[in-house]
Amino acid sequence: ADSSFLKHIKLYEKSTFTSLLGAIKRDEVIAAINQLNSNKSPGPDGLPAEFYQMCLDDIIDLLTSVFNSGLKNGTLCDSFYQGTMCLLYEKGDKSNLDNYRQLTLINAVYKILVINTHIRKTRAKVVIKQTSITGDTVFKNIITDLRKRKENHRRTGNPLPWDVLNV
Repeated sequence: ADSSFLKHIKLYEKSTFTSLLGAIKRDEVIAAINQLNSNKSPGPDGLPAEFYQMCLDDIIDLLTSVFNSGLKNGTLCDSFYQGTMCLLYEKGDKSNLDNYRQLTLINAVYKILVINTHIRKTRAKVVIKQTSITGDTVFKNIITDLRKRKENHRRTGNPLPWDVLNV
């Protein structure tokens, strides 16, 4: 097999990934808390971003410990992953679901988790620009895919089957 295409792949030293391998640091959690948007609806736990910002000194060590424990064990408590999904009416016929958009309220503590900060530090060095993942989220990618599928079905005149939502 011809492997000449591999010669264009840049190899990275392990040191490039050290920020991914180490523990989450206290100052990273502080930075994440300070970056939270205030005046947003809280998730199912009822704790808004302002709570974490006002109680920062009291909770920082606990949060850092919880996040590092989660990284070590590969999971966090079930409530960490919970969200509340809402449909928001935009305009038009209220009986038409196309006139609504989905909003998921997630717990602020989920937003604080700084894995994305770790990844952003390294992925800028290793991800090819054409992948365009900076700022993207899995949720955004899923919604984009569903919108494309919906538009394809609309153009062809076929109704969108409900099982297409099982992505």
